[in-house]
Amino acid sequence: MYIKRGVSEVEQIVAQDLFGGHGIVRGRQVLGEDSALIGVLPGFPDDFDSGINFIHETIMDVGTLVGTHPHENSEEVYFFIEGNAKMIVDGETVMIQQGDAILTKKGSTHSIENVGDIPLRFMVVEGQVK
Repeated sequence: MYIKRGVSEVEQIVAQDLFGGHGIVRGRQVLGEDSALIGVLPGFPDDFDSGINFIHETIMDVGTLVGTHPHENSEEVYFFIEGNAKMIVDGETVMIQQGDAILTKKGSTHSIENVGDIPLRFMVVEGQVK
């Protein structure tokens, strides 16, 4: 059994000023469902039988900042496809470039900012921590 779903098959939503940040963020929920965005980003809650919550594509316009927010019971993996970013994770600045991956652990807080000159494109995988 498998589920195949491409970014071109799901609705893209546009959000602004997420978590007290500024600028435009575009997102597509490819698999699963982001409980923080129910009613905003259409999802597929029956996709996973494991602790994975979702996989989604995110595109941030140049200069966009997603403000600091916590992950109390989940971990997130970010894989950067295009662009350059600055993340602040638990108060530490981390510079990101195309091809990088970063894991934010349970209990951490983070923000992300597109500091490049092209849109920042990345995939996010979130899993529930037991």
